[in-house]
Amino acid sequence: MAKVARTIGKLGGYAKFAKYAWRYIKEGHVPPEAGQEFAGFVMAVSGPDGVASACA
Repeated sequence: MAKVARTIGKLGGYAKFAKYAWRYIKEGHVPPEAGQEFAGFVMAVSGPDGVASACA
């Protein structure tokens, strides 16, 4: 949970986080302006490990 809060803070708040997350869902890739930390967070959540833990 702390990593989520830290990522949201570095992006500039919940509104920007939601905007980037929506673009990721809609377009299938992380927008470049979102930065590497957001990309890492998205991959951790939506990658194979994230899917496996969500299905458990």
